[in-house]
Amino acid sequence: MSKRLLLFDFDETYFKYNTNEEDLSHLREMEKLLEKLTNNNEVMTAVLTGSTFQSVMDKMDQVNMTFKPLHIFSDLSSKMFTWNNGEYVESETYKKKVLSEPFLFEDIEDILRHISAQYNVEFIPQRAFEGNETHYNFYFHSIGNHNKDRRILESLVRYANDQNYTARFSRSNPLAGDPENAYDIDFTPSNAGKLYATQFLMKKYNIPVKSILGFGDSGNDEAYLSYLEHAYLMSNSRDEALKQKFRLTKYPYYQGITLHVKEFVEGKYDYWLVEYRVHFLNKNIKIWGMIRKYGESTTL
Repeated sequence: MSKRLLLFDFDETYFKYNTNEEDLSHLREMEKLLEKLTNNNEVMTAVLTGSTFQSVMDKMDQVNMTFKPLHIFSDLSSKMFTWNNGEYVESETYKKKVLSEPFLFEDIEDILRHISAQYNVEFIPQRAFEGNETHYNFYFHSIGNHNKDRRILESLVRYANDQNYTARFSRSNPLAGDPENAYDIDFTPSNAGKLYATQFLMKKYNIPVKSILGFGDSGNDEAYLSYLEHAYLMSNSRDEALKQKFRLTKYPYYQGITLHVKEFVEGKYDYWLVEYRVHFLNKNIKIWGMIRKYGESTTL
């Protein structure tokens, strides 16, 4: 049996802000399961997060997490850390891939100044930046009109792309400590992001997409969850648009992860999804039969 890969967003997915006593029992159950599966060599685990590595460590300490995911991809998966001999070590191989192209804060400042002047808006740094960062993140406060917000942010993404930089935006999550009515603006090198990290691990360990299960709760999880065959949006997510696109966990936070990880490793699939695929497989077989009958050669 091939090993499975479990991928987790961190804030408000693998880690719940304001974890209470009742939550702690569910957290311990989740960690016990992941520890068992890891020790049995059944799964590998990785956290994919927009937070800094130190922020992840601090939050794990807050609730006394004991299980150590094999990999932590921090700073919107622009940095990779691996658990090795009792500590996390940053991957130099991954760093070289990420920084294979120029990534300068001065260029990003120029991009933001251009959009700020064009639309008379402000972008606020989310933290104090240091030299040679691989992730620069900002807040953009809504101007009170969703369509105008998107027009400004999409213009930012296009302009950044014209300057050979990658910018992403998603709704901020107040439950994770973000301000209300705001957006996260993230700049990373092109070789970064949660989808890039997912594909990096697939290649590194030769794991097919069918053997991966992913969890997330917000906009910066959308690309990587969309890529996977087995993906869940946390039922505690506040992103109503994403809730229409993905299957929701039956329970929020730790309890939801535990249930669906168990189902995944036991081979219990979503029967609605299976029936849906069988329906279209049968439909395609019938169509292919007609195509072959009339001598056509095309792709459905």
